[in-house]
Amino acid sequence: VMAYLCDLEASSWADGQIKLVDDTLALQHRFLTQHLTVWIPQFRRRVNDAPPSQFYIDLVDAIHAFVVHDSDYVQLIRRELIP
Repeated sequence: VMAYLCDLEASSWADGQIKLVDDTLALQHRFLTQHLTVWIPQFRRRVNDAPPSQFYIDLVDAIHAFVVHDSDYVQLIRRELIP
């Protein structure tokens, strides 16, 4: 879903369709906040409870950080770069 939305966003930027860029960023943010930031922390807890190797703990921590920061970044783009 995010790959599709990011591709649509990139095409919209290239075509100068700022309204579509903003709409696509809004969809990205909604998907991140309503889905990924909801289940990634739950998944992270389960991985940590399962005594996996340190590799998986680090991997899930990185995924969690990426999702949180991506959500913040999408909001920043909408607030600062969209006229």
